[in-house]
Amino acid sequence: GMIQDIGTLILGTHFGALYGEAYTGVRGDNTRRKVVERAEFGTDAVQIAAALALRWKFPQPLVQSLGRQWTEPPFMPAADPDERLWQIAYFCASVPFAPDRQTARINEQLRNLAFSALGLSWESMSEVFTDTVEQFNILRGVFSHLIPKGCQVALIMEQAAEFIRSCDIQINE
Repeated sequence: GMIQDIGTLILGTHFGALYGEAYTGVRGDNTRRKVVERAEFGTDAVQIAAALALRWKFPQPLVQSLGRQWTEPPFMPAADPDERLWQIAYFCASVPFAPDRQTARINEQLRNLAFSALGLSWESMSEVFTDTVEQFNILRGVFSHLIPKGCQVALIMEQAAEFIRSCDIQINE
């Protein structure tokens, strides 16, 4: 999950504002995003994430799941662990977090995947989202010593929040 969006970071770093415009233009629609990224940049964020995972010698099921995270999986319980991992990767890639990263609102399609295929309840989904935020904060603490002296973290976080708002990302009810 921590490298799931690394392809986005790489495309954004390499193509800068051009990628930012393309990313903003698709407004969280991964199907459109894949088409736009491939047309504009010759690849997409998911292909980059899978290629890096392969290069880093990740286990094949993780490489496959990263490569299929934007492709809709079956919405029924899966006995095959690779298919189950694909369902989880798709779910994680599709959950739209609010800009404050404390809440997530999922549409009916994702609720159906969570309930029927993954066996999650409202309570368990809430626990997953809460745990995710806590884990993020722990990781942020682990790496906080790497922040250069004089760096104004609050200002950077404010700028990041403003950037997210400027992207006008749609949050599903």
